Amino acid sequence: FFTQSKDAEPIIYNYDGVINKTPIVICEGELDSLSWEVAGIHTHTSVNMGAPNTADKNINKKLECIDNCYEVFESAKCVYIAVDNDDNGRYLEKELIRRIGVEKCKLVDFSPFKDANEVLLQEGKESLLERLKIAEIPKVEGIFSVDDVEEDLYDGFHNGQDMGTTTYIPQVDAAWTWRNGEVNVWTGYQNEGKSLFLNQLCVIKAAKENFKFAVFSPENMPMTDFYNDLIEMYIGKSTNPKYAHQMSIDEFNQALKFVRKHFYLIYPNKHFLLDTIFDKAKYLVRSRGINSLIIDPYNTVHHKIMNGEREDLYISRFMAELKRFAIDNNVSVHLVAHQITPRRDETGRYPKPDVNYVKGGSEFANKCDNLLYVWRPNRAVDFSDKSVIFGSQKIKKQKLVGYPQDVNHIEFNIKEQRYYFNNITPFRQIDEERNNKNSTPIIYKESE
Repeated sequence: FFTQSKDAEPIIYNYDGVINKTPIVICEGELDSLSWEVAGIHTHTSVNMGAPNTADKNINKKLECIDNCYEVFESAKCVYIAVDNDDNGRYLEKELIRRIGVEKCKLVDFSPFKDANEVLLQEGKESLLERLKIAEIPKVEGIFSVDDVEEDLYDGFHNGQDMGTTTYIPQVDAAWTWRNGEVNVWTGYQNEGKSLFLNQLCVIKAAKENFKFAVFSPENMPMTDFYNDLIEMYIGKSTNPKYAHQMSIDEFNQALKFVRKHFYLIYPNKHFLLDTIFDKAKYLVRSRGINSLIIDPYNTVHHKIMNGEREDLYISRFMAELKRFAIDNNVSVHLVAHQITPRRDETGRYPKPDVNYVKGGSEFANKCDNLLYVWRPNRAVDFSDKSVIFGSQKIKKQKLVGYPQDVNHIEFNIKEQRYYFNNITPFRQIDEERNNKNSTPIIYKESE
């Protein structure tokens, strides 16, 4: 007989039996976990909601038990992953390896049976123990063949390749979409909204699909400023009592709960080295299941340029390290980088940001997957003009992500901290969903 308390904090099964223990066995169900108990293995556990479905867009909600009990896996020196021998089980296996770390994991094979309980019933506990003895380590890093991706290739052939996923803004989707394993460079002139635009896309993705983000952004310190921006963007009102359009305390509390769950700041005590940022981000991949890493901007990282190394060669190496991190951790990486100081044209305006004029050189564009820009075309001649153009100038995998183009008719509403597209806020549905939960009336406004 087994139950779970309603609305309790999600935790792994048999927490007390595995905390500060090693090795441990993790399954995808309590019955399989107890099968190891019968076999004499007491340091067994399982996720609390079973394996995620392979069709799930995001599995953070289903694996909250890992987030809440991460200390178990952090302290264990060896973790046997003993999930079901089916598609959902293999999906869970990949995510557990990603969260726990390949260096700690061993994989238990139940073939030709489905799971530990079937092995126990059909062949007995000796068979379970033998399978534990011959558990294999995940494949050796750095050596691959087509066998390693054969299932993915067949899956892509039958079900389609991994496409970029929606921003929930059709105009933006045409130019760019979210895709794991890619490095995106966001460029533009100083104080023209690169970070705010990216933050808005992150807030929408978090609200719609439960995405989580790690953000290294020293320029947005103190932390209260960064989080206030996100809170105001999520609600569409100010947090400041000096403004008439301040949000209610209930709205503030709801937004605080939202950003607490989805946004994590990386701010090392001393050196802002890329390796340090990666270490913190990797911890958040494993303990919180983050989907994206944002570095904003490039010039706040403490760069380790070798003696005699040219800047363009260093940037090429830097970008290669970002790409490797994105692939190894199955996240999207976003790097904000300024444009060089331009000359004004004959009208007094700054020209459109250009792929070749990112400050530091063309290697940013050469090495990134996608290069995106945010531009206020009239700012130089009319600072009060809030019109914005978003665009993509390089999309490496256009059939999967989008096609290079400009997106016009965007305006920034400073009161709401939101961008409007053709006078429509992409937060409309999010506001409605929040309104249904809160029963607090939401007043929609056109862009001012």
